[in-house]
Amino acid sequence: NYSLIEEFNYIKNDGQKICLQAMFTDDAGKHGEVIKLH
Repeated sequence: NYSLIEEFNYIKNDGQKICLQAMFTDDAGKHGEVIKLH
C-alpha cells in the first residue's frame, strides 16, 4: 500500500499521469476511487 501512496503523490504533481494511474490504482479500489474523483 505504501507504494500506491508514493505513486499517488507523484502523479498528483504530473496531473497528466492521473488518468493512466487511475486505472492502475483501480486494482487497489481504495486509491482508485480517490483519483477518479479528482
